[in-house]
Amino acid sequence: MCRTVNAFGCRAPAPNVGLADPGTPPGWAIRPWGSGDRADLALFKCADPGRPYTRDAQDVIREAAGELSEADARLDCLVAVEDGTLRLVGAILFNPGGPDQFARVQALGVVRDRRRQGIGIALKRGAIVRFAEAGAVEYFSEVHQRNDKMLALNAKLGIRSKREPSNGKFLICANTIKVVHLEAAVVATSNLRATPTVTSAPPSRAPAPERGDDQSGG
Repeated sequence: MCRTVNAFGCRAPAPNVGLADPGTPPGWAIRPWGSGDRADLALFKCADPGRPYTRDAQDVIREAAGELSEADARLDCLVAVEDGTLRLVGAILFNPGGPDQFARVQALGVVRDRRRQGIGIALKRGAIVRFAEAGAVEYFSEVHQRNDKMLALNAKLGIRSKREPSNGKFLICANTIKVVHLEAAVVATSNLRATPTVTSAPPSRAPAPERGDDQSGG
């Protein structure tokens, strides 16, 4: 099996034609959203049965399908698309922030049959690239205390968590961005840049959270 590298330095399995096992899942790629993704985003399904708090992210992503605008960069989205089928299998919705603004992840979701393949962390790394390009130095998200998958994903990125003071069921997950190496990547689908290195330093200020955030570990 060969491996492909996308715009964010993320690696996705890409079976060799005629050599892959029948059960091998197709590869995937991360790219910016486009107007052609609206219908898929509006029907995106990532909620887990028996985990009602995961519906928040699903609802936020669906609602954003009608709010995203290529002319307004204050709300942005990256999607994970399956090779061959072009099925939308993951999405991250975020506010890129800026030099004087926190960046914020509003929602992250991966379809259930494509979990545990690195899609979730690839989407989050892609968002961090956007934050760095916008000039943001800190970013945050809000995660339900029982969402162990997302908390584990955040831990891999050095993101620290603390209890949200106004609602003990949620954690504020925040970090600073330290760009050590950010260079152009030449790819067919995007002109985004390579993933910056992220420090594990805690944020200097506590942002005011809103409900509806990270969902699945992917």
